[in-house]
Amino acid sequence: MKTCYVYFYDGYISVAPTIIGTAKILSKYFEKVVIFAQKTHFKKYEFKEKNIEVKYIFNSFYWKKSDKPKNFANKVKKMITFTDDDWFLGIDDTSLEPALEITKGKNAMFLSLEIPPNGEKLPQNHIEMFNKMKVILVQNDNRLEILKQAYDAENIKENAQVIYIPNNSIPEKSEKKLVGVVEQFRDLPEGKTICTSIGMVEDSTYSLEIAKAFSQIDNAVLIYHNRSKIHTGKPYIREIINNNRNNLYLSKCVYDFKDIEYAYKGVQIGIACYKAVDENYKLVGNASGKLCFYSMYKIPVLVNRMPGLADLVEKYNCGVVIDDVNNTQEWKSAIDKINADYEGYSARAYELFKQELDFNEKIKPFEEFLEKQQ
Repeated sequence: MKTCYVYFYDGYISVAPTIIGTAKILSKYFEKVVIFAQKTHFKKYEFKEKNIEVKYIFNSFYWKKSDKPKNFANKVKKMITFTDDDWFLGIDDTSLEPALEITKGKNAMFLSLEIPPNGEKLPQNHIEMFNKMKVILVQNDNRLEILKQAYDAENIKENAQVIYIPNNSIPEKSEKKLVGVVEQFRDLPEGKTICTSIGMVEDSTYSLEIAKAFSQIDNAVLIYHNRSKIHTGKPYIREIINNNRNNLYLSKCVYDFKDIEYAYKGVQIGIACYKAVDENYKLVGNASGKLCFYSMYKIPVLVNRMPGLADLVEKYNCGVVIDDVNNTQEWKSAIDKINADYEGYSARAYELFKQELDFNEKIKPFEEFLEKQQ
């Protein structure tokens, strides 16, 4: 096979582990992998694989939001000469219209990171292209059901190979010696459990509510780490700080994905909570990057009562499910419960990873598909 073109409109490759892992797999089977990605404020990810090229496309700040996808697509179309030996991997709905025009419905694959709102009526050409895909990569069956409804694709398993992969990547080992997310704080009180929420400090992850609840906990500290710099001047961050001046620590470290291990170094309990703001969060489950990485690093977890997410944690007994994120006593009791059998919870967290969230294992059916195309 010659070239695989990857169409990633959102563009945040450096904080999208599934994109990184999938691109590395593709590079084993194609002479060249070309990723088209919109420029974002996130640092560019540098692939070691010499046959992976990323073309970052500038979309002017002054473009109307509704015009940006079309402008991006037009620029990509001018850069591709699609042949019978080439393949196309589209990421999410914005890739479907250009996929149809570029591939004419041939040699196309689809990777779902964000699922469309349940019940939303999508354009007919998007529906047509989705149903022509040879492979559908998605996190779980619940999320596939939303895709089937959105794209009128009830028979998609008969038309395409559906492969379930977690929101994870091939594990990377840092070549640097960096200060870990916990080590940066020299004034952490001794003897207290280090609880950390890695990845996003936002309303959608209950950051304010959790900070408030933790302010009255005397047996733990709470560290927030964001995938980009935490700006303390922002109103939401100021409100978080004002509601917990007791045991909250805001990380100043920002790590490249290649150094992601340092974000988890020293963490004793990980927090992964989500608000049900849309289907992406309602059905987060093994689409949760937080859960994937906590379990990979053998860190017990505290999660809220979300379908899929709570089910996985309870199935493997690798953490505690919080029913009321505002309840301080519930958080304290959960921390005590994990500490009473910490080694057991840690071992079971890794078991969850190996059974459900190991990218190297879950991606194997995709590799088998690519091997057959040789």
